[in-house]
Amino acid sequence: PSAAVNATTSSAEDDAYLAIIDSLRRGKNAEARAQAKSYLLRFPNGFRRVEVLNLATRQPDGGSD
Repeated sequence: PSAAVNATTSSAEDDAYLAIIDSLRRGKNAEARAQAKSYLLRFPNGFRRVEVLNLATRQPDGGSD
């Protein structure tokens, strides 16, 4: 893959990760879990896969969703 393709993939991965963080900050935990699962499907070897996997498999905490 060319550097441009890698940069585009990296940018898409970053955007997906930041969307997860944004959902968490807004208290949208169920949404963040769903986004984390989507991230893992799109980027199974992603840079933040371990952190995102922890979010995707975290049990609902009874907080605001």
